[in-house]
Amino acid sequence: MNRFCRLIYLLFMAGFVLTCRQSSPEPDPFANSTPQLKSVTFSGIPQQNISIDQSAKTVSVRMPESVPNDIDITLELTDNAEWANKMTVARSSSLFGCDSCFHIYLKAKSDVSNSAIIDYRVKLISAAPLAVGASSTPLPYVIRNSNGSYLDIPMRYLYGNRLPRQARFTYDKTGEELVIKRDSAFSLSPSDQFRIKYGAYANTLSIYLFDEKLMPGSYHVDLILDDGTKLKVPQAVVVSPGTPDFDYEFASYLAYPKINFGYRVAAGNTLTIDGYNLFAGEVRLELVDGKSNVYPLSGVGFNRYGRQLQVPIPATLSLGQYVMRVWQNDIRFPYSYCLRVNVAAEGQNRPVIGIIGDEAAPCSLVAPVSVKRGVRVAFSSSLKQQVLTGVFQNATLKLTTLSGQESYYGTVVPFNVNRGWDPDESITLPATIPPGLYKAVLQVLDAQNNVVAESEPYGRLLEVK
Repeated sequence: MNRFCRLIYLLFMAGFVLTCRQSSPEPDPFANSTPQLKSVTFSGIPQQNISIDQSAKTVSVRMPESVPNDIDITLELTDNAEWANKMTVARSSSLFGCDSCFHIYLKAKSDVSNSAIIDYRVKLISAAPLAVGASSTPLPYVIRNSNGSYLDIPMRYLYGNRLPRQARFTYDKTGEELVIKRDSAFSLSPSDQFRIKYGAYANTLSIYLFDEKLMPGSYHVDLILDDGTKLKVPQAVVVSPGTPDFDYEFASYLAYPKINFGYRVAAGNTLTIDGYNLFAGEVRLELVDGKSNVYPLSGVGFNRYGRQLQVPIPATLSLGQYVMRVWQNDIRFPYSYCLRVNVAAEGQNRPVIGIIGDEAAPCSLVAPVSVKRGVRVAFSSSLKQQVLTGVFQNATLKLTTLSGQESYYGTVVPFNVNRGWDPDESITLPATIPPGLYKAVLQVLDAQNNVVAESEPYGRLLEVK
């Protein structure tokens, strides 16, 4: 009996010890002195989708089908920790624009020099394969729209998945195909800027189309994934022409921009004009002379992508300078500048005056250009190119009264690349020239000051003051 009692006692004591051990508290994972992230919350993402690996310093986020555009972020830290890159609200595109785009940087509160940053990487895991979002309306895109270089396509389960490697656009009228590749980087941009990317707005895929050859009309789009899977975008993409634009303001450093000189073409020849949104049925052209006479231009050839015009210039058109006006349907474009056209004789190679004074972008040949006497003013001519190629020439600006009875001359300072910060041409009119209206031509002189060439008459009158 005593032996039995002792056995019962021993069993009781063993159970008591085990019970005490099981009820002992678990060690605190945040008890060490290292600043740590205890929890993180992203609005729109269930908390059970977020886990933290303290040893790997990784926050894994299982991404839902869609997220809000603006994400509220809440952190719980250990008492000794401080959020170094604190942001309580962020756009979803900046947080989830790629896997591990977002990092949570912590530091010790006592570390005033920020010398020991602790990096928690936020890793995205998709809950399902990438899919196209639903939309009841077509997707609009305007060609060369400066406010919208990208086409945005609504998506589901976008974040945490690899982006499509291709977007294939098929033109519904002809079946012509345009392929945009994910890994085609912009030639003038950092290598991580690609043509298929996460959109600026939540749950959208952005495709860069600004430089692509598109035609007005309807396209359907297929997205091709890395494994060859094809995602068909159910809604059509409807492409519309944007504002007509011209390659008019730019040129190499060896020549003045066309905005100074204008286009040059011989009467009876065809003028080639490059630009964008120059589509048949949308654009018409006309020339206006210095007396406000209007000459409509017909027989214009249009590039199918709206990138170029072939404009026949009538052989009967008077020689001289014109302003070309552009109309898109019933709206006159462009707003910011007018286009100048110099119509010359066939085979004629004469000097050309670009601008005088503050006439940077003429929109009229009627109003005179105001020039003060005794003051150095801006001037440009085709002599700049000749000087750059090694042929140095003297020049003068000849001013003739409207009656043609009196002539006066102003000194042209030619282009000189060795003149430092101000190599451009300029002109100064002598104070002895009487105020009034004048016609102007540029005269090229040899070493003996003989006139060896003379420009066409300047397209505007000069008002000398």
